[in-house]
Amino acid sequence: MKISKHSIFMFSIIFLLLTSLTFSQEITLPIEAQYTLLKKVLNYDRSLKERCGSEIVIGVVYQSRFSASNSTKEYLLHSWENESTNPRILGLPVRMLAIDLIGGELETMMLENEIDILYVMPLRAISIDGIAQISRTHGITTVSSIVEYNYQGLSIGFDLVNKKPKIVINYPAALAEGIDLKSTLLQYAKLIE
Repeated sequence: MKISKHSIFMFSIIFLLLTSLTFSQEITLPIEAQYTLLKKVLNYDRSLKERCGSEIVIGVVYQSRFSASNSTKEYLLHSWENESTNPRILGLPVRMLAIDLIGGELETMMLENEIDILYVMPLRAISIDGIAQISRTHGITTVSSIVEYNYQGLSIGFDLVNKKPKIVINYPAALAEGIDLKSTLLQYAKLIE
């Protein structure tokens, strides 16, 4: 069987496109470090307490059939479970639950579980803009495990810059979600305007 130059060229282009998609889903800061930073960042949201009520519910959005998503979710839940028996943010108890996108419609699951914060794991073939729109409609804070998702409309993320953790804030997205971050945090964060 003879393979044409055109076939090799097309295969090369497809391979490059697929590998670039994989790299765009890279988690630059380990999830355990992200969770530690998230707890600190949430303490700078002046409106969180009034939006949450008596507890903070963090929904971890993932896809069980996508191994990168599932394993990242497992690392995050493991970090949370290894913390003290009563994790608290702003004096409120924190409850974390997994939301598998394979199992149902996101908006319904968010409302049924009274989600306050969506922590988005790596996803495949899901509209990040769609997640952002749903969260804005309901005043739910979005957090991204992948910094690229912040450029696509999620409000809070984390990156590794010069081997140091960096908080990333999509400022227009944060405002649309009803987040009121203190200026002391904003001056240290990388802002997406």
